[in-house]
Amino acid sequence: MSCRSQRVTTTFVTSDMDCSCSDYDPEDKATFEVGAEEVVDFRKKSTCAPKRERCSWLSSTFSTCCLVLKTEIDANCKIFKRIVDSKYFGHGIMIAILINTSSMGIEHHNQNEKLTEALEVSNVIFTTIFALEMVMKILADGLFGYLANFYNVFDASIVFVSIWEIVDDTDAGGLSVLRTFRLLRVLKLVRFLPALRRQLIVLMRTMDNVATFMMLLFLFIFIFSILGMHLFGCKFCWINKHSETECDRANFDSLLWAIVTVFQILTQEDWNLVLYNGMASSGPLASLYFIALMTIGNYVLFNLLVAILVEGFQAEVC
Repeated sequence: MSCRSQRVTTTFVTSDMDCSCSDYDPEDKATFEVGAEEVVDFRKKSTCAPKRERCSWLSSTFSTCCLVLKTEIDANCKIFKRIVDSKYFGHGIMIAILINTSSMGIEHHNQNEKLTEALEVSNVIFTTIFALEMVMKILADGLFGYLANFYNVFDASIVFVSIWEIVDDTDAGGLSVLRTFRLLRVLKLVRFLPALRRQLIVLMRTMDNVATFMMLLFLFIFIFSILGMHLFGCKFCWINKHSETECDRANFDSLLWAIVTVFQILTQEDWNLVLYNGMASSGPLASLYFIALMTIGNYVLFNLLVAILVEGFQAEVC
């Protein structure tokens, strides 16, 4: 046996034993030792063929299982889709939202301990209902289809916050703030009330004009606050019966309190008392300041805000 033929034969037979089963070149048969070709053919038939058949069977079984699983998932998704899209499902969720909102309105200060426990149990029940709603919609539409809807993202955020509150039930001040997010559940009604949803959409579309109005309103308040500081600064104070200096809460002594006082006048909250204090400290002509403030601020600017909103609704109707 020559070294060359032994090297070639060993390489061919070894590669064949690990079931790579690569075909040999018929033109190189002369380089193999006597009987090597028969050994290779025997190993192909006795070793590689069963393994290939086994691999083919496993691949076919896996493909069949995947096809069956995909069919079952699609069928279940269609079932969940029909359930989620049914009007009874929507009406049930809307009733749950209304009952949950009513239960939150029952809570009051110094309430009975049993009532507190009942409200906590109801919170767990409604959180479970809304979590099941989220899961069913994910199974029906898929994760990305579910997240593509803004209302679904809003509902999911409320569910996660509610679950966090239930799981980490402590008396920490930061966690108690999470309980206020329960009130956001009432906004879930927007999904089931098309008229309300349309109005909210119109309001959102007019936010750019409203932002411009807010800048104009702030500029107006700032101008009248500075003017009030020059006219009535440190003049809303008097000496009481105890010979102590007492100042009215609504005053123009600083920019902060001047802004607060002007805002109070615009809301017409006890604004006539501020008018009387101004006239008592600076004379009857001080009334011109308050007349201009009320006329321009309350009757012009606020009506401008109403006009902006009405214009937005008219554009939506057209």
